[in-house]
Amino acid sequence: MQYWLFNYWLIALVVAFGLLACSQKETDENSTSIGDSTFLPIAAEEILVRDTPGFVVGYSLGRENIVWAAYHLTPPELKGTVSRTDNFRADPELDGGAGVLEDYRGSGFDRGHLAPAGDMKWSIAAMSHSFLLSNIAPQLRKFNGGVWLDLERSTRRYVLNNQRSVYLVTGPIIPADAETIGDNEIPVASHFYKIIYDAEAEKAVAFLLPHLESIGNFEKFVVSVDQVEQITGLDFFSTLPDSLEDAMESSVGDLKLHW
Repeated sequence: MQYWLFNYWLIALVVAFGLLACSQKETDENSTSIGDSTFLPIAAEEILVRDTPGFVVGYSLGRENIVWAAYHLTPPELKGTVSRTDNFRADPELDGGAGVLEDYRGSGFDRGHLAPAGDMKWSIAAMSHSFLLSNIAPQLRKFNGGVWLDLERSTRRYVLNNQRSVYLVTGPIIPADAETIGDNEIPVASHFYKIIYDAEAEKAVAFLLPHLESIGNFEKFVVSVDQVEQITGLDFFSTLPDSLEDAMESSVGDLKLHW
């Protein structure tokens, strides 16, 4: 397992991995990560990029919290048969920076996945790594098991129904006065975002969900990618041609999940 320090100016150094690596993910414990920097968000601040077999996590060194999780999801991967492990644990590569199990005990919050375990059934290693706390954020139980789960399932249905792969970027919105849990002061998000990009269709959709117990259907919270960029300070899909990036990011709900 590896990690690198990235910032806005260094991201170009690894773009050469390209899309090919995304189609070469293995399906056992020796599988590699998406290996594709092209669709990783970039930021002006220093981001530690944590590479795992199934997804990549961006961790803010300055703010000491997870900023995003990104991965490529394909139809064959959703036919995987690896069982959920529930082996939640601290990420040794972040030296406890993403929290430890004790931070969540008695907090009243679920350990909510950013890259969901349900998308990692294609690989033993990917499934196991999805339970690292670097892929986890405190979530209200009804949010985690309600609208968040509905959005994850709808994304999987889109991939299977259309037989096309997608890129996904997910992360928390952490306000300056965020509530924290545990001795490591893990921040609680005010919102969660998820961006889904279908490269073949050249369409994307972004969701910005208030982190509340019950908010109804996720379809009410479709926003433009531009809006997520403005809130997070991140730049998504920066390596796409400018004309495509501008049109896609300014639209609202161009990609339909058919909820």
